[in-house]
Amino acid sequence: MQNWKLYNSIMAPSSIQYQGARSKSQEKLRKVCAEFESLFIHYMLKTMRNSSLKSPLLHSKYEDIYNSLIDQQISLHISKAGGIGIGEILYNQLKVLDAHDDKK
Repeated sequence: MQNWKLYNSIMAPSSIQYQGARSKSQEKLRKVCAEFESLFIHYMLKTMRNSSLKSPLLHSKYEDIYNSLIDQQISLHISKAGGIGIGEILYNQLKVLDAHDDKK
């Protein structure tokens, strides 16, 4: 039985092996797109927070650090929960470009 598995792995058509490598490439692309969406959401939250009025009596540099950490965690959770759609749109666009480059 072991010889049969070895034979199948050696004699597998290159298209099957290519599809395996391609799916790993697409998984990496999806992960990078999700990370980009998380960064985009973090920047959006940071900009929204900076545009609000702050009381000079209660504001401190520690509040800025805390708010930055909270914004980062919120952006990660939003991105993991499906995000706002930017990651999926970016993935679809880059997937098409990747498929186009493979045909050349």
